Amino acid sequence: MHTSPSVRPPPRRSRRHRRSPRQPRHVQPLPSDRRSHPRSHLQLDPESDHDHQPLGHARGHSDRRRRGSPAAPRGRPAAVNGAGPAKEPRPARGRRSAWAACIALLAVAGDMTAQEERPQTALARDLRSDDAARVMSAFGSYQRLPMEQRSPELRQALVGTIIRNHEGREPTYSVKEIQALIEAMLELGRSGDPVVIPAIVLFPQTGKDVYEMLLQFGRPALAGVLGTLSREHMGSTSYAAALEALAFFVDHRGVEAFDETTYSQMRDHAGRTLALAHDSSGSRSSLNPAILLASLLDDPGLQGLIAELAESTSAIRARGIHNQRWVERIQRNAQDALDGRLVPWWRD
Repeated sequence: MHTSPSVRPPPRRSRRHRRSPRQPRHVQPLPSDRRSHPRSHLQLDPESDHDHQPLGHARGHSDRRRRGSPAAPRGRPAAVNGAGPAKEPRPARGRRSAWAACIALLAVAGDMTAQEERPQTALARDLRSDDAARVMSAFGSYQRLPMEQRSPELRQALVGTIIRNHEGREPTYSVKEIQALIEAMLELGRSGDPVVIPAIVLFPQTGKDVYEMLLQFGRPALAGVLGTLSREHMGSTSYAAALEALAFFVDHRGVEAFDETTYSQMRDHAGRTLALAHDSSGSRSSLNPAILLASLLDDPGLQGLIAELAESTSAIRARGIHNQRWVERIQRNAQDALDGRLVPWWRD
């Protein structure tokens, strides 16, 4: 009678070889540690904030355990009980790439800031350039600077740019660019900076606000206007604006407010214009402001020149003005000045 061999039950594992209840079933012990180091399960660092998580259950990755996939990447096992402190995890590749990109962006931003914050001496040199693109680039950097940080050299360079353009010198700008430059000049004037005085009288189209600005500057502004009238090869429009600025001073301060030297200078400028001693005095734009200034100064010699213009149209045509409408207007203004009826336009 054949008997089946007896089947022995599997040997009972000793306590030391039993699987740790804390260890998940899907994680196998390391092969090299089964025999030589039976208790060398990795152990979490007691100071780590991961001591409450089982092996392979990384923070934020609980779905790994549900899918049964191994939790810890190969070569970087988390700490297992009894193996000492865990190694600090290396940052992920994506995170390292993000940090590298941030550092690169900061470096580029630093270079751009350094380019924008160029020394003001270099900006002033570019504002004096004959290249319009270079000037406007420097002007953009000028506008980004706060008013209190703009050096006197930089402000002077801006005023010089406006004067050169008004004199017809290179470079040339668009209408929008010219308006931006003039507005920057007026901003300086409103801040009380007298550096704008030589340029501010060159733009009569700005009107009464400019003359009031000059009046607030006081004596330095008056000296600047007189110096502008003494320049050679000055355009007729700028010359007329300077004469009108002097008339504005006299009308608001009175003749008695000026010393003898200043009064003589104003009288000489008005007289040379009426007598055609200045290159631009033959222009129709210069004669009318000169008549107004002469009438306000109330000088006998100037009154004689005004009378000559009022009595003879040939005297007006001799000054290079042939348009009949302008001849009649100049003659009418001269007659009103003699009669005391000439009223400055800013009083209206």
